[in-house]
Amino acid sequence: MFGAGPMWNDAEDAWEGEGMVILRAASLEEAKAIAATDPMHKAGARSYTVRPWLLNEVTVKLSYSNGGRLEVM
Repeated sequence: MFGAGPMWNDAEDAWEGEGMVILRAASLEEAKAIAATDPMHKAGARSYTVRPWLLNEVTVKLSYSNGGRLEVM
């Protein structure tokens, strides 16, 4: 998993409803298999749609508790 979290609703007043999970997978079929094994999906508590996504750019800044920093651009 690369990242996950809820999306702001259309009224822009709450974090509820839809969300997004970004998976790193070798293929679309592998991503679908990963999504299908999620316990919430298997139980029918949530539905999902798997869509391909092309990551064009990423900036990562991490600060560790010991004060060290890692920046990847």
